[in-house]
Amino acid sequence: MYTDSNVPKIKAGDFSSLIQMIKKLINDTNPAVSQAAVKVCGSLSGGLRKDFEPYVKELMPILIQKFKEKRPGFADDIF
Repeated sequence: MYTDSNVPKIKAGDFSSLIQMIKKLINDTNPAVSQAAVKVCGSLSGGLRKDFEPYVKELMPILIQKFKEKRPGFADDIF
């Protein structure tokens, strides 16, 4: 369904408001919402490539916390 090779390059810009929304959605109590937010984060990082670097410091602590959860399939979406 989601493949890394099908992500088009995204023009660099200010995505800080989108990253803030993704951070909130990753911490959502609904597992489907948080899992979809992780997938969006992955697609955004694939599209921005090196331009995603400034946002990694904000997202990594949250993703590491979510990685510790035992829900099946969630860890696959993080990587």
